[in-house]
Amino acid sequence: MLSGLAAWGGVAAVIWAAKQGRDAVADWRAQKQLERQMDTGERVLTAAYRAKDALEGIRGNFISAAELSRAEAKLVEDGFDLKAQPPERAKRLCTAQAIYHRSNATHEDWNALYSVMPFATAFFGKDEEECLRTIAHQHRIVLVAVESYVDDHDSSDRDFTRKLRADMFLGRGEDDPVAAKVNQAVANLESKIIPLLRNDFAASAVGRAKAMSKAEAVSAAVNAGP
Repeated sequence: MLSGLAAWGGVAAVIWAAKQGRDAVADWRAQKQLERQMDTGERVLTAAYRAKDALEGIRGNFISAAELSRAEAKLVEDGFDLKAQPPERAKRLCTAQAIYHRSNATHEDWNALYSVMPFATAFFGKDEEECLRTIAHQHRIVLVAVESYVDDHDSSDRDFTRKLRADMFLGRGEDDPVAAKVNQAVANLESKIIPLLRNDFAASAVGRAKAMSKAEAVSAAVNAGP
């Protein structure tokens, strides 16, 4: 009878071990999913910060003589006869080309932003992807303003010219709607992702400890045998 009880005890131990094994696998999968979400969150925030810094560099108020000289050389290389242009248009062409050079230098930053968008949607949601798209859209607004600024060289609409320059260059507070939208988009991302990164780091450590405890318990039960 004692041997029979021992046998049943062994069966119970195996069943318990199997259940604990399934739980351990589920915990491991949850842990891996958590780690992927944390990695994606870091990528999303990094891409947003890079794009924000890139746009601030593109819109810098001071254009150096070296930048303008390089811009003029590029325009001449592309076939523009600046001396044949109205003086104001020639000046604006050089300004525009200097800003294009700045934008081209940040090409990798914008590629990083676009490449992370699908992962932002998959791991966080459409709102987070929309934040990234808002940042990218402000970049396009700047480039459109630059192009329009050249064509506006003979315009008498000073308000329109001021609007173009407000998009092209950094301003202050409410005078800089481009920066305001970018800052808000970054703040929205931070409010969603940073708390997750901080909380999930602690949860990750707890999860690993639980998984190890279950694995050890399973191993002990199986080794005990009937």
